[in-house]
Amino acid sequence: MSDPGEIKFIAWKDITLFHNVVKTIKSARDFVKASSESLTEGTNDMVTSSLLKTLEKPLTYKGKVKLHGSNAGVALCGDQIRAQSRSQFIDRSGFGRIVFDKNEAYWRSLVVPGGHQCFTVFGEYCGLGVQNGVALAKLKSVLFAVFAIDIEGQLVVEPSDIESFLTKGGTVKLPSDVHVLPWHPGEFVIDLSNDTPEYMSEVQKVLDVIDDEVQKIDTNDPWVAEIFKVDGPGEGLVFYPVSLLEAHASVPEYITLSRDTFGHLAFKAKGEKHRVVQAKKAVSIDPEKAASAEAFAKLMCPKPRLEQGASTVGGYEMAHIKNFLAWMLKDVQKEGQHELDASGLQWADVTGPISKLASAWYVHEVKARQASKKQAESS
Repeated sequence: MSDPGEIKFIAWKDITLFHNVVKTIKSARDFVKASSESLTEGTNDMVTSSLLKTLEKPLTYKGKVKLHGSNAGVALCGDQIRAQSRSQFIDRSGFGRIVFDKNEAYWRSLVVPGGHQCFTVFGEYCGLGVQNGVALAKLKSVLFAVFAIDIEGQLVVEPSDIESFLTKGGTVKLPSDVHVLPWHPGEFVIDLSNDTPEYMSEVQKVLDVIDDEVQKIDTNDPWVAEIFKVDGPGEGLVFYPVSLLEAHASVPEYITLSRDTFGHLAFKAKGEKHRVVQAKKAVSIDPEKAASAEAFAKLMCPKPRLEQGASTVGGYEMAHIKNFLAWMLKDVQKEGQHELDASGLQWADVTGPISKLASAWYVHEVKARQASKKQAESS
């Protein structure tokens, strides 16, 4: 067997809101119209011409419940194995503990002679102590819910295919803390072949149905209720363009979705309790507009984003505030460009209001936790 080479970190694609997908497609169409040179498959900053061609037909989407935890993965390449977070390989703490301390032999067993030698299993690390305010937080332990497997840039996303891969065709059992996330019931057909008002009005009808589904999940996570018999809110849905699944030479045993295609066309829809943009609906064609720089800061810095930032930098201690503010600015800049453009603002206009709002919130939370701790110690 040939040496598969050094193990590589492969990040899960950032999943945007639906209006970002619409904007990206429109920008690509405008670029193609204005350019005398055709796009190539290697284009990184635009949807390729071949991808635009797939939009000539309506797309069928299916959703998976968006679990409120931490994005995680198990990367394998030959005899090498690493646990990873969204941004880097990690050690044996946190998610790494359930990979190595409990299931290392199982994960290593998935690399077999004649099989795929390098791949990354992606999922959500969630459950007790990972995140608060959702049904998953009521569980007595942690788990890894798998939603995709990346093999040479192709994503295995069909739950039955993921199950087959992880159980070697049903010959081995999944570890007790590893689950395969199923499709949420229903399909949604969205026609993005044109952006005229007539087409967009039909798209909006589909989005309204999606919004209704997300509101239900915001009240009760159906997957957690079914599997663990625990009620409580979920985060929302992630939608996959399943009509673009096809056979690929590198993964002939499954139908797969190109990682780049997924990155361009997948989208997320969060319930009100978990939106990191204070939008009126879970999913919309157009980005929200802010009337001022201060209003933009409020729009882009609701409680879920602030809490996500605090969690990322290590919690609520004044020693972390510099990193917290840096994370908030970077995250809003990355995810809020379309809202910024729609509001007629420049990035320089909003950095001050974002920092002011985030700083005040963080200082308040630190003081509140310190006061609560002192009260508990004195009682």
